[in-house]
Amino acid sequence: VHAHHMDEMEKLYPNDLTGIQNTDRNAAMHIPVQFHLVANDAGVGRIPPAFVLKQLCKLNEDFAGTNMRFYLHNNFLHVNNSGVYSEPQSNDNSLRSRKVAKAVNIFITDKATPQGDLGTILGYYNPGGDYVVLIKSEAIGLTNTLSHEVGHFFSLRHTFNGWENDPWSAAKYGDTIQSRLTSSGA
Repeated sequence: VHAHHMDEMEKLYPNDLTGIQNTDRNAAMHIPVQFHLVANDAGVGRIPPAFVLKQLCKLNEDFAGTNMRFYLHNNFLHVNNSGVYSEPQSNDNSLRSRKVAKAVNIFITDKATPQGDLGTILGYYNPGGDYVVLIKSEAIGLTNTLSHEVGHFFSLRHTFNGWENDPWSAAKYGDTIQSRLTSSGA
C-alpha cells in the first residue's frame, strides 16, 4: 500500500467494526465484498482473479452515482466443490456455510441453474442465504449482471415487479398511459 492510499484505507476499517453507519448522506460508503472463486472438486474451472478484479471495477463504475464504493474484503477464497460449481441453487447450505460475516458474499460459479431447467440464469441473489451467485462467463464478459444482482442485495426490485406473470398489453388493459403537462409546461 502506498502512503497516499493510507487515508482511504483508514476509512475502510471502521466499517468492519461498526457496520455501515453513515450520517453524511454525501459521504462515500465503503462496502466490503468477499469473492468466492469456485472450481470443481479437482480445482479445475476457476475464474482467473484478474477477471474478478475487473468485474469489481465494473461494479464500482455502475454504482458510481450512488456514492457506494465496493472493495475487496479479504483475498479471494477458493472453493473446490463440483456441486456448488455446477448447481449452486441445489447446494445452498454449502454456500451459506462459506459466507464471510460483514461482507457482500459473491460466489462465481460455472452455472447457476440445475441441469434440465429451461433457460440460462446468469446470476441471482439469494435473500434467504444473503449471497450473490454469478456465472463466470458474465464476470469475464464484464456485463452488468453483477451490478443487477447487487441491486437485489440492497433490496431493489425489478421495475416490472408485480407484472412478471401478467405483462401489460394495450389489448388487455387498454391505453392507460397518458401524457400530461404540468403548470410549468414540463
